[in-house]
Amino acid sequence: MHELVPFAVWSLPLGGLLALFARRPRFQRLPEWVRGVASSLSGLLIGVALTMAGWLLVGGWMLAWDFPVLFCWALAGSFGAVLAARVSGTIRAWHGAAGIGVALVPLATLAWIGSRPAPGVLIVYRDDPRREVAQQILDSLLTVPHPSGQGRDIRWPHNRYEIVQHEGHTAALIGLRGAEYRDSIRLVLAGHPMVISVTDTTLPQ
Repeated sequence: MHELVPFAVWSLPLGGLLALFARRPRFQRLPEWVRGVASSLSGLLIGVALTMAGWLLVGGWMLAWDFPVLFCWALAGSFGAVLAARVSGTIRAWHGAAGIGVALVPLATLAWIGSRPAPGVLIVYRDDPRREVAQQILDSLLTVPHPSGQGRDIRWPHNRYEIVQHEGHTAALIGLRGAEYRDSIRLVLAGHPMVISVTDTTLPQ
């Protein structure tokens, strides 16, 4: 709840862009049913563009919201544009509903892709080493200096990394952006005296 006001403030540019869209009737030369789809997709694109602008401004901090920003702004843009077209008399209600239905297709596809489990590996260390030892293994074999010069980063494209406990042993859980990276990690760690096993797993995205 504490994020509602800041998120509303961040959403003001979306309201401004939709207000510009609503200043005059749009797509007058198109058939009425096409106007509903065009209005809905236009609003969706406005929401997507605003999300991309946010990424350019603050980068990964956009993920700090408790809200799925892309879906919120894309849906708000779609509904707002259709409402503007309806109020101006450009489309009838069912044409607007059909347009929103069309806009939901790409959003539902993105949601489905995002809900699929991501490939990962579970690296179990021998003799329950301290976390510092586990980190040293990662630093020496699995990481490289970060391009920024600050710290180190895992060699393979990943979206999650954490040290966990697995059956009484310390383990590293790494979520990867592609299943093909598992074999590379397994090859790097093959025969290492401090590693018990490297197991394929999946993680929620």
